Amino acid sequence: MMLVLSVPAAAATVRVHVQRGVFNEPIELMLSPVREDRPFQPVAAQTLAKNASDAVFASVPAGSYIVLAAGPQPLQRTAAKVVVAASDTRDATFTIPNRRIDGRLTLGGKPLAGVRVRLQKDVLDWSTEAVTDADGAIRGALWDGGTFDLAIDGGTLPSLVRSRITIAGHGDPAAFALDLPARRIRGAVVDEHGEPVDRAVVVLRAKSGDLPTNVRTITGPDGAFEYAGIHPGPYTIDVISQRHLLRDSVAFEAREGDAVVRQDVVLNNGRPQSIDVVDNHGSPLADALVACTTDASLRAAVRTDARGHAVLMTPPGDPGMAWVAPANGSLAMVRLDRSQAPVKIVVPPPSASLEVSLRTTTGEAIPHISLLLRYNGVVIPPSFQKLMRRELFDPATNEEGRATLSRIPTGFWEAWPYNSEQEAEALMTTVSPVIAPINLNVVSGENRVAVRLNKHR
Repeated sequence: MMLVLSVPAAAATVRVHVQRGVFNEPIELMLSPVREDRPFQPVAAQTLAKNASDAVFASVPAGSYIVLAAGPQPLQRTAAKVVVAASDTRDATFTIPNRRIDGRLTLGGKPLAGVRVRLQKDVLDWSTEAVTDADGAIRGALWDGGTFDLAIDGGTLPSLVRSRITIAGHGDPAAFALDLPARRIRGAVVDEHGEPVDRAVVVLRAKSGDLPTNVRTITGPDGAFEYAGIHPGPYTIDVISQRHLLRDSVAFEAREGDAVVRQDVVLNNGRPQSIDVVDNHGSPLADALVACTTDASLRAAVRTDARGHAVLMTPPGDPGMAWVAPANGSLAMVRLDRSQAPVKIVVPPPSASLEVSLRTTTGEAIPHISLLLRYNGVVIPPSFQKLMRRELFDPATNEEGRATLSRIPTGFWEAWPYNSEQEAEALMTTVSPVIAPINLNVVSGENRVAVRLNKHR
């Protein structure tokens, strides 16, 4: 058994029993904690030998877990959720059905042969992969039905396609047919002089439907990009190139009668600004996020190389602010000038954290409230805060009404609660001379502040 858990003194036990039926091959058992911010991620695993039916995961920390049983074929998967308290024992029982699947994927009625299909179980959050045969079919043993989110790529597809299917929980074989629309989106990314932009990231998002599309592709040497399997409806395209300024999203409609929707995108070149990022000891900080903002707008973003160096594109008229969020935390900023002289940014250590607790005047937690932040007198634009979620925090309250700003530098931190992007924009234009309702001189270590708000917020 592989076990990589940090075990407390009073641990729990998960017992697994498999009713095999006619299946007598080895079965892999995996144990993954249930975490909202992470997909299925096994922390312990063991193998049931042929004909064996029972296994025990001992010395497990208390909590909620997904137990996954897997055979050698892609859809030989089934899972169960168990919740164990300290010193508790819980059972997970699986029954292996003698059942087959016969599914078919087509694009405009033509088989999607040789495509890779990643199936994500929507309830228990495990995934598996299969490859379609020459008929665009997925065939084999099936252990579990239900609703699956699909990510389809490879074969003749120019980019990833997302969809959703429901496999019936009864009947043998379990059949499904998914025909993706033949409609396509095609375009090219060019600069302000009409030259193609290669290696640009193009992100397509659907603005309707129960399965939001968020699909990325990369432009080729000719700046071209293409998406297939497009349903009718509203879409947006965002383009990111580290050699160009960011631009607003391109919004458009894919109509029912369209076979091909054409969308070309023009990027502005901007001016390059050389930036070196170091810590308070002078050591370079690699993979730090470096961004340029003007007022509330995010204009460019890039990451430092192994030497802590980055070339950041800035607007020709107003270079704006350069912001740095290293991968291990902390925050720094500097106002740029028009000289374009190389800039060194020294990042203070991430020695502090701040927990903000929001409650009503009657003591009820206020969840899902965002915070507009100001650090040492400089407002952090929400557009940059969104990028900092990997490096620092997600500045919004959870179900308990708490927002935790982890791995931040010491200094004077202020915050304004807000509900919507429109409210954030209004705050950005009015907060300069105003002391925030939440403010604290943050020192090294843990810092906490509790605020009572009127219930209508």
